[in-house]
Amino acid sequence: MIVIAVVIGAILVASNIVTFNFDKNIPDGTDLIAYAGRTTLNLLNTERYDGSVFSFASASIFRVIHGASKDYGNILGTVSGLETVSCTGVMTAADGGILYVVVDYGTNTTSSATAGQGCPLIDYSASIKGYVQSITGWDGDDDGFDEELITLNLNSVDKPTGYETRNIDVPLVWNTYDSTLALTALTQATGLSNSAFSYGTSTGYASSFEEGDMAKIAKIQVTLNSTSYLYADNSTLFLTHVKIGQYTFTGAQFGTFDTSTYRWEITFGDQSNLQGGKEIFYAKNAGTLWCPWELKTYSNVGHASYTIIVTLSVYYYTPASGISSAVTSACTINTSA
Repeated sequence: MIVIAVVIGAILVASNIVTFNFDKNIPDGTDLIAYAGRTTLNLLNTERYDGSVFSFASASIFRVIHGASKDYGNILGTVSGLETVSCTGVMTAADGGILYVVVDYGTNTTSSATAGQGCPLIDYSASIKGYVQSITGWDGDDDGFDEELITLNLNSVDKPTGYETRNIDVPLVWNTYDSTLALTALTQATGLSNSAFSYGTSTGYASSFEEGDMAKIAKIQVTLNSTSYLYADNSTLFLTHVKIGQYTFTGAQFGTFDTSTYRWEITFGDQSNLQGGKEIFYAKNAGTLWCPWELKTYSNVGHASYTIIVTLSVYYYTPASGISSAVTSACTINTSA
């Protein structure tokens, strides 16, 4: 007579830690080249700003997937929106010592789920170390938005033997997203020549932003008023550059002026998957002028006492709603009398 014993699905919920425990076909890791065996994976989530514990919204979902097959049918454990994410399961030789952690910031249901699930909050430079091999985007649930895909390589860990459980801590660093970004009023560019080409510079600063927070710029638009756009079209008005914090984007990078919308535009990252973007981060003790803005033009409109209205519009990625509404600030370019 053959007796088969199976232990399945003990789930422990305590405090802010959720642990998934299950045993099946536990291998003896000492006989394998790749890491394998019963493993408890602890993702230690900290705040970039001050190193404190980082708390996710309750809608955030972590899925730990076996390296043998990167799909949602090969789950080692699933945890929702907690400070410490822990799951316990059995890795086999087929995993090659690899685990995938998929972070879904949204509701993760269908294509009608909250847009912006893939907006990256993780700090890449601070988190890609130790066991973290790479951080990329991956649409694991086929909802049209990439989730965060963290690839872990555990082959440097001593393998557990028999029913021993190996505890592995993986520190991850996260940014706090800020939805309050605004621009101060841009200064006016005055006294430009009305008979020769000259530069006009307008400056301002990011405002209404919390110290320690982050945003990722999705696109920037520079729009002219309807009575002045022809100067850009007939090569008597040029966009020299836009500066945002540590970034400078030249007129060449913005590309050709669009006469139907009266604007120059530049985009960053994947606008459909909501990945990438240009990060701005309000560092500790950086002061209120932490993120300066500058709009510079080069023009010769050939008219005295002429005013051109220029509007700078900034859009950023959000975890909750995709791409934000425009954050705008207008300025004028005035020629001398």
